[in-house]
Amino acid sequence: LMADDSIVWREAFGYADREKGVLATPDVRFNIGSVAKVVTALVVMILRDRGQLTLDQPLVQLLPAFSMLSPAFAQVTVRQMISHSSGFPGFNKRNNWSFVPYLDYAEDTMASLAQSHLKHEPGELAVYCNDGFTMVEPLVKALTGLPFAEFVQREIFDPLGMSLSAYPLKFAAEGTFVHP
Repeated sequence: LMADDSIVWREAFGYADREKGVLATPDVRFNIGSVAKVVTALVVMILRDRGQLTLDQPLVQLLPAFSMLSPAFAQVTVRQMISHSSGFPGFNKRNNWSFVPYLDYAEDTMASLAQSHLKHEPGELAVYCNDGFTMVEPLVKALTGLPFAEFVQREIFDPLGMSLSAYPLKFAAEGTFVHP
């Protein structure tokens, strides 16, 4: 809990490892799952504010290597990607529910989408979809030259002093994270 710029109360609840009876501490890391979509949307808005993209720009203009079997894939915009209205299939289920780093997930998703059809026309309706957010990763690399995790660390986590926040790029040390 913060008041002005100071932490006035800090406490953790629950277990870091329930099976071993290890209690969580304020410094233990939690997997935030889909809350990471907020961070991804912020990345898109940073790039928009810097003039590197517009929200209604088709993804394929920014990432020419992107393709799908449905011709309408060329109409999918950045806005549709982060508003669940792209028409992408949903999410790449390879290595589903893994709690270990999967560094090639975005590339794997892009390859999977290249062999897929849209579920509906872009912008036609909104259906919860991870794929649009996943495709922001190669988009960041194409526009900035930085890997997504490095961009987020440098542009969001570090400036905000979020020293315990990160995208896992290697196995974390035992005791530093919550076991699912």
